[in-house]
Amino acid sequence: MKEGYWIIRKYRSGPIGEAIKFWMPGKRPARMTRQIRRDAQKAAKNASSAIRTAARLVNENFGESDGLLGLDYNQEALNKLRASIPASVTEEEAEDLLLDLAGHQMELFIRRIKRAMKKDGLEIFYFAVTSDRDYDKRKKELIPARVHHHLIVNEEAKAYIMAAWTAGGVDWQPLSAQPDYTEMVTYLLKQVRHRPDVNKYKTSRNLKRPKTEDRLAISGSELRPPRGAILLDRGAYAPGQPQYIRYILPSACEEEDVTEAYGIKRASAAIQHKKEHKRKGGRRT
Repeated sequence: MKEGYWIIRKYRSGPIGEAIKFWMPGKRPARMTRQIRRDAQKAAKNASSAIRTAARLVNENFGESDGLLGLDYNQEALNKLRASIPASVTEEEAEDLLLDLAGHQMELFIRRIKRAMKKDGLEIFYFAVTSDRDYDKRKKELIPARVHHHLIVNEEAKAYIMAAWTAGGVDWQPLSAQPDYTEMVTYLLKQVRHRPDVNKYKTSRNLKRPKTEDRLAISGSELRPPRGAILLDRGAYAPGQPQYIRYILPSACEEEDVTEAYGIKRASAAIQHKKEHKRKGGRRT
């Protein structure tokens, strides 16, 4: 192996921790420098995925008192969107234009919600996707569907959105009592078909970003979660290759008696209390 060294980048998003170990070419430095941290950030981004990045935002900012909203379009509203599409475009271009128009309508709708909530001294926090596909779990493929939106929002926004959305149906599901929402985010993003240079999701600017920490590693040995953590996911270990792990942080596990990764109602309630305390304390500015 050429000269180089190992770096571990750690993420902390709400009660969830992650670590990625990867190889950096060059002479091993005596300590971390600003340039090395920038290089590590770029390398970690390449080793990570859009789904993990999105899941960190959701884990950091939302909990079981918040919810998942589904918004769809009735035929009349759908016809209004389609009326703006030129008849000369191809079927594929028409699909993309309809998706863009729906995404624009969502942006306008959220602005109205934001203004209404601001008058009452409240804020909306959201993670949103717009899609014209459903993900078939059995076939593991996308199937055509009527254009729709999914939003993960804070509880305070629920009543405003449900009262204001008149283009079609509204469905509200409280987030389940668990510390890690990676699986839910994965499912939502799998519904969004890939389009070059188009982001699969949008978020409010007031979401808090996950914390990161970089450090030099002694060797390229297999990653292990901290003592007292609960391991949720571990990437395959191969000598010389990057590796990824995700776990419930020891501090979250210590708040209550946590013995299983997904039966943690008491622990997640404590975690949610902490999130609510931070939210009301104005940490999102």
